[in-house]
Amino acid sequence: MSLCVVWLRRDLRLDDHPALNAASKTKLPVICLYVLEEGPNADWAPGSATKVWLDHSLKSFSKELEALNQKLIIRKGEAKRVLKEFCQELKVEKVFWNERYEPNDRKIDDQVFEELSDLGVHCRRLQGDVILSPELLKTSQEKPYQVFTPFFRAFLQNPHRQDPCPRVSELPRPRLFPSSLALESLDLLPAHPWAERLIENWRPGIDGARSQLKDFQKSAIGNYSRDRDFPAVRGTARLSPYLHFGEISPRRLWSHIQKTMGKRKGPELFLRELGWREFAHYLLFHFPSLPNENLKGEFDHFPWRSPQESASDLSAWQKGETGYPIIDAGMRELWQTGWMHNRVRMIVASFLVKHLRIHWLEGAKWFWDTLVDANLGNNTLGWQWAAGTGPDAAPYFRIFNPILQSKKFDPKGEYIKKWLPEYTDWEPSKIHEPWLYGNADPIIDHQEARKQALDAYEKIKKAG
Repeated sequence: MSLCVVWLRRDLRLDDHPALNAASKTKLPVICLYVLEEGPNADWAPGSATKVWLDHSLKSFSKELEALNQKLIIRKGEAKRVLKEFCQELKVEKVFWNERYEPNDRKIDDQVFEELSDLGVHCRRLQGDVILSPELLKTSQEKPYQVFTPFFRAFLQNPHRQDPCPRVSELPRPRLFPSSLALESLDLLPAHPWAERLIENWRPGIDGARSQLKDFQKSAIGNYSRDRDFPAVRGTARLSPYLHFGEISPRRLWSHIQKTMGKRKGPELFLRELGWREFAHYLLFHFPSLPNENLKGEFDHFPWRSPQESASDLSAWQKGETGYPIIDAGMRELWQTGWMHNRVRMIVASFLVKHLRIHWLEGAKWFWDTLVDANLGNNTLGWQWAAGTGPDAAPYFRIFNPILQSKKFDPKGEYIKKWLPEYTDWEPSKIHEPWLYGNADPIIDHQEARKQALDAYEKIKKAG
């Protein structure tokens, strides 16, 4: 019997799923296949926090399929080999999937397309992870955008943005399902209590995404423009992990917010943040070396501190032991929850690359391993922005003062006290500079670090 396979990746949902939607219309029996991919992607293989979320997300999606009298089939290995063997084993007629835009993933998808096409399998790639395909936007000089504002303007004006497709409510099942690995055999969960503590803060899966969106619309979106920079306030959407794993689609989220926004500023600003996610995917598509290389070549000669020289400072930053409460609170939040408030992400990133002069890749790799929303595009853009090395980046000489940032965005020290219980009884007037009131000095003085960073920047300016 002819079959249609839907190759699932970071799109574990039934709503606005172009590949599943297209498969449901073929009238062929459908097999939903997830492959835990193994292969040459050592630098950006899924991190520990990603694996923890993925384990729970696969369980959730499997239940969603069971409600449709369907089944999630799990395999493991190199995608090209697994898909080829699967299609030969079952005499598959069609394979559909939603496109990915990370450089290594695009190579894998191209290889799979070619390999299966040679077998006579009809392959179809659909757009499911972005609102607008990165191929559709260019400057008037036919070059990729590198600045967000003109990119977003062109994005809003582009007529090819599509509405989300309906939720899949029926998927014809095969007479017999093929064999499947047990989810437990994937060994996604580390043997460490950290994983259990991390997931206590979240509800992975489609229901969790719906619930989080509902909470955001009910309690935070109206004041989003006012509250989003204050980490002690529940003022952000916290939808990034659900978007990353495809438990809600960016098209559905955009459409939903747009329909309910009215004339309020909060929703409009949130849509702009979704635009930044599009920009990150767009940049990865057009600049595939971005995850590992500076976009601005002059920074290739920047005098970063050596790994040997900076090892103890990097460790202090990772553990939240720098002596700057706002930095340490952010890093402890990250370790305990797999997430960090966006304002604090900017502060801790600036501290690493400018106060400590540690290469941004070290920060990107730590975030990649510990964030549940470790999206390669967003992570790369965020770090190259902070370091001044990437597109539309903050200039290197813009150095966040962690003391002033702390006083401005956590004036009462509520965020600090939540993640650093040793400061529970401290007065707000003292909590931002505790070394002035008996605590040990931070690992580096702000003024000293600022001078060293600017001196280092002057060296590459002169060299250029």
